[in-house]
Amino acid sequence: MKKQRVLSVLLTVLFLLSAVPICTLSAASKSINISTDISSLSQTDIDKVMSSQVPYLLNDMKNNTSSYGITDSISSLSIGRSFQFASYGNDGAIAYNDSILYYPVYSKGSIVAILSLCKYGGNVSCALGVDFAPAINGLLNKGSSSVALIDDNGTLYAIDPSNNLQVLASTTKKETLTAQKKVAFSFNSVAEKKNSITKEDPSFYSYTTYRPGNMYSKGLTIFAEYAPYSKNLAGYQAVPQTVAGVQKNICWAATMASIVRFERPTSYSTLTAQQVCTDLNVPYVSEGWDIIQPGYTHYLGALYNTTVYYGALSNSTIISTINNSDPIAMSSTNLAGTSCHHTALCGYTMVDSALYTIRIMDPAYVTFKTATYSSSGWAYAFGSDTYVWNSGIKIR
Repeated sequence: MKKQRVLSVLLTVLFLLSAVPICTLSAASKSINISTDISSLSQTDIDKVMSSQVPYLLNDMKNNTSSYGITDSISSLSIGRSFQFASYGNDGAIAYNDSILYYPVYSKGSIVAILSLCKYGGNVSCALGVDFAPAINGLLNKGSSSVALIDDNGTLYAIDPSNNLQVLASTTKKETLTAQKKVAFSFNSVAEKKNSITKEDPSFYSYTTYRPGNMYSKGLTIFAEYAPYSKNLAGYQAVPQTVAGVQKNICWAATMASIVRFERPTSYSTLTAQQVCTDLNVPYVSEGWDIIQPGYTHYLGALYNTTVYYGALSNSTIISTINNSDPIAMSSTNLAGTSCHHTALCGYTMVDSALYTIRIMDPAYVTFKTATYSSSGWAYAFGSDTYVWNSGIKIR
């Protein structure tokens, strides 16, 4: 098979998680330029992040398992060998984006979460969430020794050696696995070491807890004592972007529903994304700020001064907003400027003056993620593409 390696991001795929659509970017949302300043993740980048950022994310997951949808307790975590999504071109060529890496996170012999590293604008952002870990475990628990990951023009698949094919995520719609698609992919034709996950835990990186100042190296267990300053909005609820149980292109509506539930629980404790679309008299499609901003006013009233912001918010603005017990609506756009995904920012941790993390409600997986944050340019990964936080709504 012809193989092609690329260092620039593939601009034909879109964003995020679970077998779920991501919004097509409306004209009203195209208000800020997004840099295409990306470069490959170096080993130096990886080692630095694994030492200075990742331990805090893992520690948060260990201490807040229920927030991530994890039912079992976690005593220790280890990170396996990195993998990438193989971008499968129309000509059958496989390519990789070396500014993005994923890692399986293991506990008690199972993959409990997915760690992603994304280099953008010279900075490396990390995100940790359950994401597609359950789907991978489902294939591995059928007896497969490994699975391969494929990004086929914005739809993410996993395939095992028995050619069981499963959709992990889609950027436009819930993909139907047709007979033609099943024939097009076979494990032997697409599996490579770079895009495979194994059931065995390689234990490339092991953590218990973290003590600031300790240097990190492969195989070294890091112990910890620290008390970061943080606030997560208690009782914040995850809302799916579904209609009658079917994923729709309404992540913006699910984000709005989650924020309105939190701000006005007496009146809207069960508000859904579907009901938002009905109340605003719009179809189940992506919408721009010209529809979304008045929607917040409709539910929250004149006492809430909703404003659209552009660019990533500063650390100080995030802290003051969350400290005021208000969530923040976020919109992240792919580098091609053709699609976006809406999420809610509902917590933060200030580890020290140089490291912040944010907690995100993601309506795609209907769960919470934690990510390191830099206001100079925050990005995260979907398959082989990069998405950048570039706008959103502050409700007061």
